[in-house]
Amino acid sequence: MAVSKKTKIIGLTGQTGAGKTTVSRAFADAGFAVIDCDQLARDLQQRPEVLQSLAGVFGPAILAGDGTLDRRALAAAAFASPEQTQKLGGVMYPIITDEINRLIAEFTENGRHLILLDAPTLLESGVDKMCGKKIAVLADEELRLLRILRRDGITEEQARARMKAQHKDSFYSLRCDYVLTNNSTEDALYKQGAELAAALKKRPGRLSQELKTTLIAFLLILGTIGLIGGGYTVAYRALYPRKYSAAVTACAKEFSVDESLVYAVIRCESSFDPAAVSSVGAYGLMQITNDAYDWVHYRLHEEAKDFNEMLDPELNIRCGCALLSLLLDRFGDEKAAVAAYHAGAGSVEGWLADSEYSKDGKTLDKIPFPTTSRYVDNVLQTRKVYRKLYGEP
Repeated sequence: MAVSKKTKIIGLTGQTGAGKTTVSRAFADAGFAVIDCDQLARDLQQRPEVLQSLAGVFGPAILAGDGTLDRRALAAAAFASPEQTQKLGGVMYPIITDEINRLIAEFTENGRHLILLDAPTLLESGVDKMCGKKIAVLADEELRLLRILRRDGITEEQARARMKAQHKDSFYSLRCDYVLTNNSTEDALYKQGAELAAALKKRPGRLSQELKTTLIAFLLILGTIGLIGGGYTVAYRALYPRKYSAAVTACAKEFSVDESLVYAVIRCESSFDPAAVSSVGAYGLMQITNDAYDWVHYRLHEEAKDFNEMLDPELNIRCGCALLSLLLDRFGDEKAAVAAYHAGAGSVEGWLADSEYSKDGKTLDKIPFPTTSRYVDNVLQTRKVYRKLYGEP
């Protein structure tokens, strides 16, 4: 289906219980027209011809006594195994796709060119090809289980069957442009969704913050090698400061980490704000998450006390330096370690095991997450600026 160049279609997907509805609401509040494929499926399943097709695949037991669809019976049959789930898709995908095309045409004719396609099977059905960008919402398995039980009023066995019929995290994270993690509160997830919606609404052609940073960094490098003039060095150092230098020097030495890399991470993560708290609950100068805090202390054989201590600059820097050191040791490659600092070690291990992203299984040739790719480029570019401005560490 051809759509106007003005039209921006964003795909939203993820596992059951992850929190797609909250993100969808954030996009709707930001002005996106939302196509809810779950609701589309429910509406379409009321059509006699669709009911007949479903009964032909799953048997008459999915129909209630009055001939209408027994949704719980259909769910039990369709989520009994991945093969059964594929059969459901075989019936529903073509019908839903036709309806999606109709709604997109209707929205654009009415002047609505920002569209969110909320589809649990976005990637499996092929409708992701309509989307300029794709978002996945993921959450820990046990959290998803609790949410499904609370939301749907089904047994744990039924809930786990639904979850088992879906893909693992890596299926989504490797195929989507953005990944939102929902292991905190609904408000925190809504904030993530609202921030992303605002970013995706921006008109093409405007300089992104990452590009602006890269351009500034380039100018700074030119200045420090004399192409602009040595008189600018003081001003550049004000933009790229070495705050908390005593703590950085001590901790970088303790964990054998490049000081310039530490400063680059701090600048990119928090802009040297010790009280920074992200929408996903990362704290302080080096944006340490609770999971990272616990893991670092476990690996250092130290007691993890109170996560709130990550708002203390010196303790945050020490934890961040330890984390960088552990990741550098784990991957033996700076690019992979910085990527893991942003996207998690598990994601990077998955990319290294995939020949599409790593030819030798040791170095990353390509990073599939655009946000992580930009983050790595930004950190490594910023590290170069620090080295030029202050000399080799």
